[in-house]
Amino acid sequence: MAITGLILFLAVEEVSAFYSSSTGKWLSRDPLTTAEPEPSVTASALQMAMEGQAQPYGFNKNDGINHVDVLGLMRIQDLLARIEARRKANANVKCCCDSPNISAGIQGICQGGSSVLAFYSDDFIDVFWNSPCIFDPEVYWWDCYSASAEAGSWPFYRGSWSDYGWSGPGAYNYQVIATPNLPSFRDPYHLAVLSMYVWDACEHGRRVTKVGATNGLLWTWDKTTQTWTGPGQITQGGGH
Repeated sequence: MAITGLILFLAVEEVSAFYSSSTGKWLSRDPLTTAEPEPSVTASALQMAMEGQAQPYGFNKNDGINHVDVLGLMRIQDLLARIEARRKANANVKCCCDSPNISAGIQGICQGGSSVLAFYSDDFIDVFWNSPCIFDPEVYWWDCYSASAEAGSWPFYRGSWSDYGWSGPGAYNYQVIATPNLPSFRDPYHLAVLSMYVWDACEHGRRVTKVGATNGLLWTWDKTTQTWTGPGQITQGGGH
């Protein structure tokens, strides 16, 4: 059946949506804001979406010329906006417990060939995800290959390419499978990974949203063996 004036967009996991070019609107809501979200969608993320942080019928802030979303990831500005919305939403939520201090870094390994894995320690995982006084823990990840693919391969992107490429909320580990691709990436022989973790603590009887940033990891491509080596440690904000 022909549907005049509509464009069908196909995405992952059999998700699709129709876009009306004549009205400039989507005909269906973003899957994040549906009544029965996927298990990977956290309650806080759904709440932010429903309260206007994410527009259920929007796309790239309704500005497809000046904003790029090649891989469906986030810019750092979008992530910080999500955190601020969460902070405001939870500011008056009462609690009565003692939250532990939270501090974390990430470690990494080479998995052979083109695969690397970054991860949080077991001690951090036990406290961050299992403490009864840590509320709505979330982890976000960034890697330079995703950032380059998200922004740098498009000639009309705006802002710093390193602002792009954030994903989450995610798991306590993060796998990247990539091989150097000279035409597409700025520094193809290095692979950097960073992470941020977000949670609510109980302070003076109220929930307070907290944010932590980890160290970074940097793998180097061995041209002889055709594998990633490392990783070395880099500080938050270190270049790649």
